Amino acid sequence: MEDLIIEEAQKTPALHFNAQNGRLHIKGNSIPEYARKFYGPAMEWLAEYGKNPRPETKLTIELNYFNTSSSASLLAMFEILAHWHENGYTKVSVEWHYDKSDLDIKEAGEFFQDLAGIPFELIFEQE
Repeated sequence: MEDLIIEEAQKTPALHFNAQNGRLHIKGNSIPEYARKFYGPAMEWLAEYGKNPRPETKLTIELNYFNTSSSASLLAMFEILAHWHENGYTKVSVEWHYDKSDLDIKEAGEFFQDLAGIPFELIFEQE
């Protein structure tokens, strides 16, 4: 299976999903006009990866800002990961990074942590 690599752009985050080590990374700003379209390849990749995942899968999120439609796409990813985790396909964990000065991102992480149903760690980043 091929890795998924999408480089960061002005309105979209970098997506680096590594099939060999089960490390998934989202970083940057996520304010695409059509989030479902942007995250479509990631959802397709997850569907394929889910057929034969690594024993452990870790999603690291380092978003500076994201819009409502991106939030829905992130939630859809968490639902997929939770399904895998609950059914024993792979041990899943999420790292949600936030900057000390950005309470909105921290609160969003807390919100997702409550909804995710998977091990979820909030990581405080100092400037």
